[in-house]
Amino acid sequence: MKLSSKERRIITRNVLLGGLAGSVALYAAPAYAGSSVSENIPAQTVINQVADLSTDWLAADTVEVKEDGDKVDVNVAGAPSSGDFQVFANVGYGHLNTNLKDGEIKSNSTGVNLGLAKTIDTAGGGQLTFAPVIDYGHGRFDTYSNQWGKMGNGKTTYWAGGGIVRQSMQNGFYYEASLRYGRNKVEYTQRGWISDDASAPVWSGHIHVGRQLKVDPQSILKVYGMYHHTYQKGLSLNKFGYRTSSSNSGRFRVGAKVTRYTSKTQSFYTGLAYQYDHSGAADTYGNGWSVKGDSEHGSSGMLELGWQVRQSARSSSALDINVTGWMGKQHGVTTGVKFKKVF
Repeated sequence: MKLSSKERRIITRNVLLGGLAGSVALYAAPAYAGSSVSENIPAQTVINQVADLSTDWLAADTVEVKEDGDKVDVNVAGAPSSGDFQVFANVGYGHLNTNLKDGEIKSNSTGVNLGLAKTIDTAGGGQLTFAPVIDYGHGRFDTYSNQWGKMGNGKTTYWAGGGIVRQSMQNGFYYEASLRYGRNKVEYTQRGWISDDASAPVWSGHIHVGRQLKVDPQSILKVYGMYHHTYQKGLSLNKFGYRTSSSNSGRFRVGAKVTRYTSKTQSFYTGLAYQYDHSGAADTYGNGWSVKGDSEHGSSGMLELGWQVRQSARSSSALDINVTGWMGKQHGVTTGVKFKKVF
């Protein structure tokens, strides 16, 4: 039977839409061909890295360093003097692989944030630091199915603005929180021939609590706990009219870090942490069908090493270079460079 040109166009459209359903399932959170590979993971990797760059950095290590000849002595102290402004700029790069239930995502991401902080004295010898901050993140990722191999590739771009506040106490306790609002855009290509892009608003925030303790004349131990949460509204797929429901992602981290001061201007640190990630499911809808999303959970271990150099013992400026290794649900390496200048 010979088909008319109109019938051929209808069949071609249905084939393309059927193929798109697979790509939508891959990058908007539901399943395709029995797989739970999710777009939310690579996009979330970029957002998490951007957030980590500024976390626990506003008040540096709140440590006072004294040097008498060749001897160095450190004490837990307050942040820079009341009224000082701190301009900070952080840049990080990372390569991470994320294990999923039925696949894997390999991602490379870059994060940047800029801020201007101000410190004021509070009761009991404490100090309050707050700052507006601007964030930018960009990442590229490849998606893999255990059953089908490489399924596609894409990139994600994230912009956000918000604020961070931190209370430092004289006894070494500190409390930190942030809130950001921005937008996340994802572009995805499945097997080189079906592509689409989507964007959605994103809210994110974190709570960070810790304490610094002097363990010997040259060393400070920091123990901490942190929770970071991201809420992303539903994605609207621009070309074909499909959409996803909103999704929530959270991660909880506990860890410890030891910093050793070799002089009043130089220190080295190492840290260990445990992280638990939870990625909430997002359902996909379109043309009368819907696909239920699967939540993702998993644990990771983190080892960080770093070097920090200051312009003076009171940290009027500081440069921090670090590398972090991951294993578990997330495995790979991230690196970061942080700079702060107090005026």
